[in-house]
Amino acid sequence: MRLQWLSEPRKRWTAFLIIAVILTAAAFALDDWAARIAEQPIRSGQVRTTLVALRFFGDGAPLVLLTLLAFATVPRKKTAASLALAAALLSGLIVDRAKTLTARNRPFDMQGRSARESWNTADNNGRNSSFPSGHSATAFGFARGMALAFPPVAPVAYLAAAGTAMSRMHELRHYLSDCTVGGLVGWTLATLLWAGWSRLTAKSREKGETADDFPDVLPLARSA
Repeated sequence: MRLQWLSEPRKRWTAFLIIAVILTAAAFALDDWAARIAEQPIRSGQVRTTLVALRFFGDGAPLVLLTLLAFATVPRKKTAASLALAAALLSGLIVDRAKTLTARNRPFDMQGRSARESWNTADNNGRNSSFPSGHSATAFGFARGMALAFPPVAPVAYLAAAGTAMSRMHELRHYLSDCTVGGLVGWTLATLLWAGWSRLTAKSREKGETADDFPDVLPLARSA
């Protein structure tokens, strides 16, 4: 039986915020430990190749191609797929602007030093800041959007996004906290975009005009 609080959007968002804060705090606490693991060489050639490939899941061009593929495969869901791409691109833009405020050195610049020493020490005014991770934000924004648009692909989409974050950590481009916050930004923005568009098209959905585009599968965005 579903808990009563799950039927109230405000309480669902409150629960999500609490979980997000806990995940972020844990990620910061584990930054040094995760960085030491990430810098270890990967012996398996297949794993290395997979991580390299998944890095591109956080780039704009491959996501555009995947969106066009979705257009061609399921034309009736063009709007939903477009929202996923919009979430990815907007997430990347937001994170890019946020970087200018943090000026955090990347892990490869902090060899032998604690992650706590990496803040506000970069000599680039934040233009190449480690925090948050843009690739993680873009990947999780796209994964969340595609999971809402095409629920069956959710496991693959989220695994690909997690792989993107892992690849950035292995390349010593980001700390665990960078990827965690970036991923949360993308996930949240995609959910908000879907919720907003769903409300704007509520009347059309009731008439069945956009039922395929916006199935009732929104655990956080759906109204009570």
